[in-house]
Amino acid sequence: MNTKLKIVFLHIPKTAGQSVHAYLSRFATSEEICPARVNHMLYGMSISELDNYKLISGHLDWSLLDCISQNAFIFTVLRQPVDRILSFYFYLRKKASEMDAASLELPSNAGMKAALKMPCDEYFASGPSKLRKFIDDHYDNFYMYYFAGRTYDARGKLHSTEEFSTKGYDWCLQNAISNLSKLNGVYDVSQLDALQKDIESRFEPVKLGKPLVTTRVNVGDEHSSQDRLLALEKIGATKITFDRIEAMTRWDNLLFDHIFKSRPQTL
Repeated sequence: MNTKLKIVFLHIPKTAGQSVHAYLSRFATSEEICPARVNHMLYGMSISELDNYKLISGHLDWSLLDCISQNAFIFTVLRQPVDRILSFYFYLRKKASEMDAASLELPSNAGMKAALKMPCDEYFASGPSKLRKFIDDHYDNFYMYYFAGRTYDARGKLHSTEEFSTKGYDWCLQNAISNLSKLNGVYDVSQLDALQKDIESRFEPVKLGKPLVTTRVNVGDEHSSQDRLLALEKIGATKITFDRIEAMTRWDNLLFDHIFKSRPQTL
């Protein structure tokens, strides 16, 4: 086994992940950076091949990286749950608005098209089943399900278990808390200076670059959650949407509060 200490970043969408990845790339050569940024790119890699990389970063199932877990600094970055959902939604709308009509109709862009074209209440609270699964998998208490089940599709898997049917959400939340405690680091997006300190105390950079707190990659419009909630109202959202967002962040707020000892965010 390669004994060199590795960096593994479990990147959750809309948590400053592109900026974090750009910063982390300073600590590895191009050959040492795993090209897999999403799950399907990992499937063709052998354990020995994966073990040769120094930096692994992306929207990846944590469970797929167990083979190197004893030889890595594994961490994640979180963001206030409501803010993450609203940022994700408006990001999809922005990306969709920049596409030409033909691209927007591609099946791979159905989620972005729905964010742009579908009424808010339908998008967040109803809609066709295939779209509903996409939205629930990416929005609905994602932190809790991801860290409890350690995969991106954990929500559906956990709901089908006997444990969930008998013990419910509290059981799922406690599993997430337990698993998060096994990471080497969990940071709020406001704590990137602490992440930088932890990385630089363990790894030597191989190239120069900006400090993490000033690294800005793929940053969207910077608005507060309140601004985005008002923006939702302006495009037609009603109590149906706001109630659904509150439900989709209930357990993530509890998890976030447990990790960072802050007051849970409410609508």
